[in-house]
Amino acid sequence: MDFSFILLCLSSLMLFILFAFSLKIRRRSHLYYAFLAVLVTMLFWTNGNILAWITYQQTGKIVMGFVKLWYIGNCYLPVFLYLTGILFKKDRLERTWRCIFLFLPPTISYLTILTNEFNGGLFYRQFSLMNTEVILGPVFYFHSAISYLYLGLAIYHLMTFSTQTTGLFSRQSLIIMTATLIPITVNIITTLRLINLPVYYTSIAFSITVFLFFISIVKYRFLNLTPIAIQTVLDKMSDSIVVISDNHITYSNNPFLEKFQFKTTKLYNLFELFNSHPHLQVLGNKLEKKIEILQESPEIHSFDQELFLNNDVHYFHIEITPLYTPNNNVLWGFLLFFKDTTQIRKANDIIHRNQTMLIEQQHLASLGQLIGGIAHNMRTPIMSISGGLEALRDLVHEYEISLGDNTVTEDDHREIAAEMIEWIKKTKPFCSYMSDIISAVKDQAVRLNESSMSKFTVTELLKRIDLLMKHELQMGHCILLIDNRMPEETELPGTMNNMIQIIGNIIVNAIEAYEDTQSKIELIVDECNTIRNNIRISIRDYGPGLPEQVRGRIFKEMTTTKGKKGTGLGLYLSYLTIKGKFGGTMWFDTVTNQGTTFHISIPTIQASTTTGGKYHEEKTG
Repeated sequence: MDFSFILLCLSSLMLFILFAFSLKIRRRSHLYYAFLAVLVTMLFWTNGNILAWITYQQTGKIVMGFVKLWYIGNCYLPVFLYLTGILFKKDRLERTWRCIFLFLPPTISYLTILTNEFNGGLFYRQFSLMNTEVILGPVFYFHSAISYLYLGLAIYHLMTFSTQTTGLFSRQSLIIMTATLIPITVNIITTLRLINLPVYYTSIAFSITVFLFFISIVKYRFLNLTPIAIQTVLDKMSDSIVVISDNHITYSNNPFLEKFQFKTTKLYNLFELFNSHPHLQVLGNKLEKKIEILQESPEIHSFDQELFLNNDVHYFHIEITPLYTPNNNVLWGFLLFFKDTTQIRKANDIIHRNQTMLIEQQHLASLGQLIGGIAHNMRTPIMSISGGLEALRDLVHEYEISLGDNTVTEDDHREIAAEMIEWIKKTKPFCSYMSDIISAVKDQAVRLNESSMSKFTVTELLKRIDLLMKHELQMGHCILLIDNRMPEETELPGTMNNMIQIIGNIIVNAIEAYEDTQSKIELIVDECNTIRNNIRISIRDYGPGLPEQVRGRIFKEMTTTKGKKGTGLGLYLSYLTIKGKFGGTMWFDTVTNQGTTFHISIPTIQASTTTGGKYHEEKTG
């Protein structure tokens, strides 16, 4: 037994080992089955050669049954190698029924071999186990041409894919080049009869090819490589992107590896990697469960996750998208998009704090206006009460003197008492007025951003506004004409203090628009014609109107018509409050030199309760 035959037997043993190892692989794709078919055809080829040579050595005759057995592998191996090359690039065959046509040429060749004894030697005229003694027929050259075509296409797909992903001179590319050159070289030598060799040298050469391909698949994971163009684009993106195949092998871009500080290659099992890091185990388990659910329900799913990375808390918005083949709609993987929202959250927190500060500043400004009004409105009743008390003190002094004086009659005592009662009656309305002022200011001093949902009537609202705005109206030489066209029991949702502040701010703006000239301001409450179950509150002045340059920006940003005297906060925050807290809207009509009307439309309790809202009665006392 010479060395070459021992090498043939070792090739067969190696193929059996690879076949047994392949059967244990659980993650099976189209490429897996194509490579498995390559192993099966090679087993037919090598074992047919072994059996033919053993019987020839023992009997001196060639058993054509064993020859026909090895030609199963010889004819069909190029087809499966070509399919393997395609699947290296595409991972899946979109139209598998078209592959049937690939098997027609090798089937014709094999049928010619089976009937060679009856067709006049179309495949070979004379057969021998030595290449120099074989006389070939015309079909053999057809078979060789088709086989070289399939092999050439397989090499083209493998090499183009390998050079695009890893480069021409990478280890992967060199293995592929070596694996393809060995059988081609040996096959050319045996076909052209350059050296006298046993025909089984070709099967040995292809066995080496299959072994090198197997090394490429297992060691370098060619099954899961991504084209270099896509890889480059993904690496240049700032967000983290992960692609998980149906067998859980993961590809990710550089930002993902850098963000999570993973020191690994770009191909790995994501869940195993997450489970190896204690602070990422929760995320790994959550992702695995959601992917299992999405395998049954092909929908895009997203969620937010808080993670502790780089000694700091990070927030991520994670989106999972199932990936399907375009034609047969077969699930082959998932696209995971990790958006780091940490800076966005911090920015939103800053914006929220600033908005809260602006609202509080506006609230304090309104409170300052209220204090000024209180000082003016309380001065008159206090002085009146003080005068009444002085009169009562005089009457008490007069009564003390009259005691024991026989000239003071009973009628005189009754007259003193009547005057005391009269002064008490005069001071009582002033006390009642002061009580109303104090109650109104106490409610108005509540924080603007209180979260409790209240309700109040239109009548209560107008009464408070009339009471609280008296000082501002008097100082501005204006009168407020209130026209309530709604039923007195009409109730509105929300906090009355916020609405008082909004309407009061608009009235103050109207007063300032007159520039200390005597005029009137109208406050009209009626039903909104454009929105069902809404009321409309209109505040109208007859001033110069809003300047053209601020009309389009007055609710969109902090815009003022008062120059350095204004901040632009009032209307801007009023608009936000109407939209956010009352579920209404706000707009205005203005005509130059004819005046401006601000309209506020908000739903009534009747409209709000239809949407499931719940309110508590706001106390006004």
